[in-house]
Amino acid sequence: MFTRADIRRVSIAVTTDDYGALMVSLGRSRLVHLEKKVYDVDAEKSMPAVNPLPAAAMGTAEKIVETAERFISEAGESLRKLTRSVEIFSSIHSFFDRDSESDLREAERTGRKIAQYNKIRSSILREKNILEQKIEEISRMQTRGIDLEPLRQLRFVSYIYSKNHDAGLPVPLDSRIFTLRATGYSLLLFPRELEQNLPGVMRATGNGGLDYITGQGNTADAESAAVTARLKELERRLDRIDSFYKKFLPRWIERMEYLGTVYSIMLAIRAAEQGILFSGKIAVINGWIDLRDEKKLESLLKGVCSGGYYIKTASRLESMRLRYRMPVLLRNSRFLRPFELLVKMMGVPGNSEVDPTPAAAAAYLLIFGVMFGDLGQGLVLAFTGLLLIRYGSKKYGGRNSVSDAGGILAWCGFSSAVFGILYGSVFSSEHIIPALLFHPMEQMMQLLLMAVMAGALFIFLGLLLNVVNSIMAYRYAESFFGLRGLPGVAVYGLFMFFAGRFILFDHPPRLGQLAAAFAVPAAVFCLRGPLEYFLFRGSHPFHDGLFAYVVETLIGIMEIFSGFLGSTVSYIRAGAFALSHAGLGIAVFTLAGIVDPSLTGPGALAVIITGNIFIILLEGLVCGIQSMRLEFYEFFGKFFTGDGIEFVPFSFGLKGVKDGGGK
Repeated sequence: MFTRADIRRVSIAVTTDDYGALMVSLGRSRLVHLEKKVYDVDAEKSMPAVNPLPAAAMGTAEKIVETAERFISEAGESLRKLTRSVEIFSSIHSFFDRDSESDLREAERTGRKIAQYNKIRSSILREKNILEQKIEEISRMQTRGIDLEPLRQLRFVSYIYSKNHDAGLPVPLDSRIFTLRATGYSLLLFPRELEQNLPGVMRATGNGGLDYITGQGNTADAESAAVTARLKELERRLDRIDSFYKKFLPRWIERMEYLGTVYSIMLAIRAAEQGILFSGKIAVINGWIDLRDEKKLESLLKGVCSGGYYIKTASRLESMRLRYRMPVLLRNSRFLRPFELLVKMMGVPGNSEVDPTPAAAAAYLLIFGVMFGDLGQGLVLAFTGLLLIRYGSKKYGGRNSVSDAGGILAWCGFSSAVFGILYGSVFSSEHIIPALLFHPMEQMMQLLLMAVMAGALFIFLGLLLNVVNSIMAYRYAESFFGLRGLPGVAVYGLFMFFAGRFILFDHPPRLGQLAAAFAVPAAVFCLRGPLEYFLFRGSHPFHDGLFAYVVETLIGIMEIFSGFLGSTVSYIRAGAFALSHAGLGIAVFTLAGIVDPSLTGPGALAVIITGNIFIILLEGLVCGIQSMRLEFYEFFGKFFTGDGIEFVPFSFGLKGVKDGGGK
């Protein structure tokens, strides 16, 4: 439960001919955490004879990747349906000898195909829409018995056939205008001398003419037949381009996936080269590996390196000499693993400190449970967390932050359910089950005292962990004589002892007892400088001078007593939020009782359900934030440094791509 992976330093030497293939294999296998930079400043570094991606081609490679990603994104749903996990690495060396400029031209050409398809399709649909409206108007004309072609033959009379605007027709200019009206349409006949002004007035009022419905010399029947034929032709064109698009889209996606993947790999290799040494025909790769994967790495090297290789895995002692550069891979149980997410918010545990994940899980669950104790609401949170785990696993696969957050939420829900049983609370009601401990609103002082006692235990644990971490980091003086070392542990332990004796047995400590008990740890802290100087060969008993030492000591003594007391009292907020949670539940049932005193009617049930949803959302969020605040600031702040480097094996982040080697 408290173990972490046994990470060892590994050095690999291969010929530059095998270098590219090895980097691809390492990226696929995800076994080695590569060094981010070269630490041997005297080592000769030169570019290998065969580099997968010359520096000059990096800009081109980035454009290819960007174009491919944009194309696949524009493909939308099609990508998710068509992508299949098929091997692209059957011939690793083959895609190192690519012409990047030619690939860029191909990617840009392919990238324009979706836009071209959408443009042509939109144009066809636009024309189709216009023609369909035209068919509708012709049908209405035929229904009313109107044919515009005979009217066009009149020599002295002009006409306007229009669709009426909501405002209606304008007031006629004179009595010579004859108007024939139907629902939504009008036919105006008038002398030709009026045709220069009247159409403009009609358009200005939204009554545009529909003379375009039938072409010059066409009857309504002839125009309808011509439009219908054109619509059929457009449908055929639309079917053809849709069929073409559906046929070639998988090939385009396959090809763009291939190009994007290949150049993403090359860019990743190029970025990793800052930590790789090149000398002549030899490439030296330094990194870190989980000792359990050592055999897998050797097997990989045998299969890839035709020109031979050299590998050296350092011993535990040799690796620990570089512990400040050694990455950390936490290996907690399945129950604790989600809580690594909380720990990593504060940093990665270093190699000189204890993994705080178990303590973090216990503290967070206990504090959250105290604040949010309710059996029904807790089970709702747990069920939501389980759904979130399922969603994260299905969407992202493997372990991910969404699933970890769901795991934390599920365990918080179970903790709430346990405290709900202790409080006798089910969906804010304290009358369904008996309280195994007490009802929060009936025993407020006991609740607040319980919260403070839990906080005191966590602070004491944090001080103990700080002593252990200081010893692991060889900071012996800090561990034995420091503010948060053994003197701080002794002072806080004595404080807990005297406070507990007073609470349980009503036995207050006498002043002499307090002075005698706190004198020794206070004296050790005051003499920390000279003690370090004599016992651990310090450079000077007073590093910054005697005056600064005295001032620092006085401030430290004040912090030992006042700071620890403040941190302890801070945990009273856990009890306060538990009271707030119980108070909201009482308010919900009070409102429900006003609506229906029997609490069985639909109105009362609606209030109870709505109120519980509100409490789960609001109090769940607030209690989660406050639990995190107490854990990070009051608990982690006592011992956690978080200056470690996370073990991140070199990889390309590929999910599943097709071998698109052929165009």
